[in-house]
Amino acid sequence: MLTCAFIYIAPGLDPLKQNAVIPSEDVPMYVVGCSSYDQAETVAAALARKGCQCIDLCPGFGVEGVARIKRAAGPDVKVGVVRYDTVPAFGNRSGDEMF
Repeated sequence: MLTCAFIYIAPGLDPLKQNAVIPSEDVPMYVVGCSSYDQAETVAAALARKGCQCIDLCPGFGVEGVARIKRAAGPDVKVGVVRYDTVPAFGNRSGDEMF
């Protein structure tokens, strides 16, 4: 079984409130919203401890944000990212400019 996660980031999100688990026998998926890179690092580390093997990040994570999540998740967790040059939801800025 492969356990995955999707972490998204935007101002005002709370990982204790914006979270869900999409159950599956083959690929259960955690979905968690965070309002800062710090929160996302904490979430990524917790997911890694739960046995999550891959984490996808929303385009709100800039290059620096992706690197921070990769370090927090550890070397055994694959980290991928949906990529835009700039994020429409953030006024066409990168998450690196905001978080």
